[in-house]
Formats: sequence, structure tokens, C-alpha cells
Amino acid sequence: SLSSAAPISTGNPSQPSTTLSSPLPTSVSGMTLQAGRCTVSPGQNAMVPVTLLNGQGVANMNFELTYNTGVARAAGKVTKGSLIGKSLLEANPNEAGVVRIGFTHNQDIAGTGAVAQIPFTATGQAGTRTPLHLTVTTISGAAGGKPAIGTIDGEIVIAAGSSGTTP
Repeated sequence: SLSSAAPISTGNPSQPSTTLSSPLPTSVSGMTLQAGRCTVSPGQNAMVPVTLLNGQGVANMNFELTYNTGVARAAGKVTKGSLIGKSLLEANPNEAGVVRIGFTHNQDIAGTGAVAQIPFTATGQAGTRTPLHLTVTTISGAAGGKPAIGTIDGEIVIAAGSSGTTP
């Protein structure tokens, strides 16, 4: 069976709360970077996790997440995920359609968990969707090795519903 990630709330009292459940794949072999999936109403905010599955032998990683700006836009500060708590994280969400993220640590990271949380605002009309396409541009271990990594794209779906304003 699929196990769900912890629900994530927008934390913005002026917007309806969004709960995001991003099931982990059951048959991932090897290290994989996965973008979250969520369904939101037009104008609503969502926090989308990027999760490292089966992490091993990685101390530094740079990756990009691309998306359709007609459906969603990155809106706010990208925050560090729990898996990389002591790592340095740099993120640039300021270019339309792409979020660039990098983290570095002085030792290899192991395990499964979030590496980043990316805030988005739904800008599209109900029924539209955008893939959240991941590309790993650089990866290395503390000893200099270059481990193999796969990716699983996420998605933001704009559902019919409220306009995103508080009643």
C-alpha cells in the first residue's frame, strides 16, 4: 500500500488551508528525487514538497523544478526540508517558470524525507494543471563521487471551487 507524507497546510490565514498528500512510490529502487502533487482552488496557496527517496552518498545537489506560469507561480520563500536540517540551502524562485534549488552538507545524507518546501499560488482557471518537472543538474557525495539519481515529477491541479478568498 502507499504511505502518505504528512499533511501540509498553507499556514496563511487569509487563504483557505490546503492539505497536500503526496504518496511515496512503492517500488522505487535507488535514489530518487520526487516533486509533490496537489489540487487547489483558483487563487489558493499550496506548499509543495520535494522529497529525496532512498538518499545515500549525496552531500551536494542542485536541481530545477519547472512549471507552467499560466497555472501556478512560485510565491514566497523556499524552505529547507527535514532531511537536510544541518545543510546549507539556497533557492531562487524569482525566474518565472523555474525554481532553482541547491543544498550542500559536509557529510553524506542518508534516508527518505523532504529536502525543500516550495510555496505556490494557483493562478490558473479551474480544470487546468501543470507538471512540476524536476531536473537534477549537479550531484556529488562528500568524498567526491557522483551517485545516480532518478526523478519523479509532481503536479498542481486547479480544481473547481472557491475563488480562494476567505468567506
